[in-house]
Amino acid sequence: QGKVGEGNNLNMQNMMDPKMQKKNYEKQMKDEMNKQQEMEEQRRIMLKEFLTTEAKERISRLALVKPEKAKKIEDIIIQNASSGRISTKLDEPAIIAYIEQINEIENKSNTKVIIKRKVCESDDDLGIDENL
Repeated sequence: QGKVGEGNNLNMQNMMDPKMQKKNYEKQMKDEMNKQQEMEEQRRIMLKEFLTTEAKERISRLALVKPEKAKKIEDIIIQNASSGRISTKLDEPAIIAYIEQINEIENKSNTKVIIKRKVCESDDDLGIDENL
């Protein structure tokens, strides 16, 4: 009889599990969102520290048109600032230089080689028999 009672307790626990799972899932999602917000805030603080107003505006305008490129530039700035390569605030011409560097890299990676072969006269016109 003890086993039957234990089985009922296990069933009750299994019934509560979905509620617990939902709470755990919601907590994990909330924690992850908070973590992302903290990272974004740290990112903004670091960019604010190393960019002039004009440079920030330039990146903002770029982000409207090409958000992935703006993020690349921000990532490069953060990486350079973290490693100590940037000691003063970057101005708009410096951002333009970063944009040009990324454009060059992307253009090199998007280069396609197309091989065009000369069109020759067909073998029939030359009098060559294919059955030989």
